[in-house]
Amino acid sequence: SLQEVTFPRLPAGSVVTTPYALLILVSTLPLAPAESAEFFLHTDYNLYRVILQRGENSRLQTRYLLHDSDGQSTRYQGKRQVETIQLQVEATAQAPDKPDFEILGLRGEVSILLDSETRLPLRVIGTAPRIGKTHLDLIAATLPDDDAH
Repeated sequence: SLQEVTFPRLPAGSVVTTPYALLILVSTLPLAPAESAEFFLHTDYNLYRVILQRGENSRLQTRYLLHDSDGQSTRYQGKRQVETIQLQVEATAQAPDKPDFEILGLRGEVSILLDSETRLPLRVIGTAPRIGKTHLDLIAATLPDDDAH
C-alpha cells in the first residue's frame, strides 16, 4: 500500500543520507572530543535527525582481518584504541506505526566504536529485536583501491 509522509523543510546545507552510508560518513569525520555533527537519515518511511556526538576514547579487544586492494592481508588482534561515536536520533517526520530507524539491524541507543588508527567501525552497539542490548563486531574488511577516491 502507498503511504504519503510529509517531510519538513530542512536547514540550508543539510546532508541527507541512508543508514549504511552513515557508517562511512562516521568513519570520515574527524570529530574532536565532545564535538558533534548533524545529519538527516532517510529510511523507507521516515526522516530522522541524527546528531553524532564524540564520546570517550577507550581500548577494545579486537580480532579482524584487513585486506588491501593489492590482495595483501593484515590481521589485527589485541587491544585497539577506539573513539566512541554516540548517535542521538529523533524523528522529524514519521509515518504512523512505522518507526524504522536502525543501523545494521540495531535500534535504540546506538554507538559506533571507531579504530583510532584505521577509522574502521570495529563495533556497533544497540538493541536488536528479540535479543535485547547487543553488539556487532567487525571481523573482516577490504579497503578500496587508492584510485577509487
